[in-house]
Amino acid sequence: MRFTAMTINVGRSMGNRALVLSVFSFVDVIFIVEPPVSGVGGMVAHEGGGHVCVSFVKGSGVEVFVLSKLAGLFDVVDHTLDGVSVSFICLGKPFIMRGVYVRPQTTREEFVGFILNWDRCDLLFGDFNARHSMWDPNAYYAHANGRWLKRFIDDRSMVVYHADRPTFRNTSIIDLCIARRSHPYSYDSKAGLEHSAILVRLHADVPENAERRRPNWRMVDQEMLVVGLRALKDKTDGVRW
Repeated sequence: MRFTAMTINVGRSMGNRALVLSVFSFVDVIFIVEPPVSGVGGMVAHEGGGHVCVSFVKGSGVEVFVLSKLAGLFDVVDHTLDGVSVSFICLGKPFIMRGVYVRPQTTREEFVGFILNWDRCDLLFGDFNARHSMWDPNAYYAHANGRWLKRFIDDRSMVVYHADRPTFRNTSIIDLCIARRSHPYSYDSKAGLEHSAILVRLHADVPENAERRRPNWRMVDQEMLVVGLRALKDKTDGVRW
């Protein structure tokens, strides 16, 4: 089957996230970059719609939602400060895509650590906060993030898909899709909020037990999960939940 995945930076806004999940209700997997968080950095629950949050980690710059009817196709591989990796089976082989957020003031040591997470991925997309003339013709000078990212791309012979117009505040192209050459993709960039939405079309094999299998959601925020279960225990018949 073909499915759509996307990333978009919502700037910590709960309203922006709700708008994205509503407008892009047709998208199967949505990586929310800079998601809203509570006063103590915890998860802010989203109610309504057909998506469920399958991974949130306190301190990370990305959370991921999947259409509930397709959740059995995907597993969370890892979830760290720079993003979350989700795997599925593509043409008989494991495929890993990662929603990425690189903060503007990233150090070289942090970036090297991010690369260790990225090396196992077939596709990376999100907000890299990286300017370079390789993908942004208006970047008259390269940020440190941009130089490091270009070196990562060149060393691995990866391909950069990018918009032909600014993806952030009409000033720069920093929201990118980076992929290995051995897989087919369809790429698009849509007008979003302050950032553009990056969308890709991919193929996933559908196992016979897709609806019965239990996806690996071990990275879901345990704090919020416990709160949700307690609330569920208080529900009675006839009450919507």
